[in-house]
Amino acid sequence: MEDTDRRKWIDKILEILQYFINLCEENNLTYFIAYGSAIGAARHHGFIPWDDDVDVVMPRPDYERFIDICKQIDLGKYEIVTPQNTVGYYLPFTKLCDKTTTLLEKRHYHCVLGMFIDIFVIDGMKNVPTEIESTGKQYDKFCRMLDLANSYYSLYDLFHLYLFNKRIRIVLQYLQYSLNRKKYTKIAIEGIERIVKRYDYNECEYTVKYPRGYGNREVYPKAWLEGKTMMSFEKLKVALPGDYKRWLNQFFGDYTQLPPIEQQHFEHSYAYYNLDKRESLEEVFHKLNQS
Repeated sequence: MEDTDRRKWIDKILEILQYFINLCEENNLTYFIAYGSAIGAARHHGFIPWDDDVDVVMPRPDYERFIDICKQIDLGKYEIVTPQNTVGYYLPFTKLCDKTTTLLEKRHYHCVLGMFIDIFVIDGMKNVPTEIESTGKQYDKFCRMLDLANSYYSLYDLFHLYLFNKRIRIVLQYLQYSLNRKKYTKIAIEGIERIVKRYDYNECEYTVKYPRGYGNREVYPKAWLEGKTMMSFEKLKVALPGDYKRWLNQFFGDYTQLPPIEQQHFEHSYAYYNLDKRESLEEVFHKLNQS
């Protein structure tokens, strides 16, 4: 991505984040900027120099209120994207997207989005190792089903991406789920919902965020989230948990130190983007096939 596009990209993300923060503050909803974005706030007071997206988390009760509010108001140029409301959406979490932009993450997903921030939910959890491991495996199974049921791989892709890597089980699952995408998407969504709502957030002393990108480190005391610490993030003010230092150390160790130079690179790549207007899936693939 060229520097001019990166600056425009960052500005678009900040606009979405500002809209989200305003909505939360107007409705007394709790949110925290999270993961790499939280490190950016704490260490750089903005984006990590090699990062280009924003993650936020919300406790389950606040998230449910947030979704209800978004259904009742005009979001203007923004939209909420979830597996429940968007055909072809392949991820188990929510995005707040800019409808005036275009983004296709991977060619094998036939779902055009806009520029976005990711919204994850913090759910209640029991601090029981066997339960943590069991629910994590179940969740991962349904996530894989959701992904494969909404993927479109060619035979060439299957051979080179899966068979070459000895992932025959995944190939067979893809062939099964792709025969009835609607059915398996529904099964996956219902399975994910059962798992994340297994425990009442208000009655638990521990929490978990799904997907568990950091494994068992995603389980920690809810007390760490009490209160909030406001920090600068580029031109915005964002909220981190009251005990944000312990929270970040849980995931990253000493987050105040820069990683080795070889790890300082962008992790995200996109098949196609247009920062100026929304294009249809057909338009996007026409351009991709012409390039």
